Amino acid sequence: MKNRVRSSGFTLVEVIVTLVIMALGGVAVFTFLHGAVTRSSEPVAMAQDLATAMDTMEEITALYHDYRKGDLSWQAFKTDLGDYPVTTEDKEDAMGNPGFEIVMVTVNTGRQSLSTFFSE
Repeated sequence: MKNRVRSSGFTLVEVIVTLVIMALGGVAVFTFLHGAVTRSSEPVAMAQDLATAMDTMEEITALYHDYRKGDLSWQAFKTDLGDYPVTTEDKEDAMGNPGFEIVMVTVNTGRQSLSTFFSE
């Protein structure tokens, strides 16, 4: 009687099938995460742009507070806006009152923009 010893382990076919399944899974994961990895710096850049815009707007608001305290004239405030990377637009009073001026200031940095209104 011949004793047959069965060897333990995996066959070549089982190893190849396992590798193919793992490769397909890797491709699926790479395809799913590829867009997230390449765009991962976007939120950081947007946050930096927003912080820059907020800093600029805070400086302009400080100038407006100087105007409100009487340390700066309205014309000087509007002139000082030219020192910043902003767009300004004169708006009319909603009631059409003469002598009442409203300036809309927009700060644009990258893909972020902040707008506010300042009134005389």
